[in-house]
Amino acid sequence: MAYGVKYRLNYCNKDGDAFRLDIEIDGYSGEIFPIEGTAVPFVLTMHNSNEFPKLETIRATEATIEVYEDDNINIDSLLTSNETAIRISHYKNGSLNWQGFAVPDFYHV
Repeated sequence: MAYGVKYRLNYCNKDGDAFRLDIEIDGYSGEIFPIEGTAVPFVLTMHNSNEFPKLETIRATEATIEVYEDDNINIDSLLTSNETAIRISHYKNGSLNWQGFAVPDFYHV
């Protein structure tokens, strides 16, 4: 698997931290399209299975991504039945902060 960045969102928070969200497609090589996010384009949620989350070795995470549709990106361009075809990478101040895959049932109508 060789992932290539197809869509990129750059944004800052109120504290001045620089963030980058890359939507990477398996086998893609080509232009990187800029996308526009909502007021809160990325929310990371950690799921805990017990009352002492710091004692857990592995914790499931879930990212909610909100971007605006435009000529470069629309929901149809992200439809896939392959659970590892679309990888999401989130960076904070240039360092990888989170990485995961977009699941096929990831959108709401």
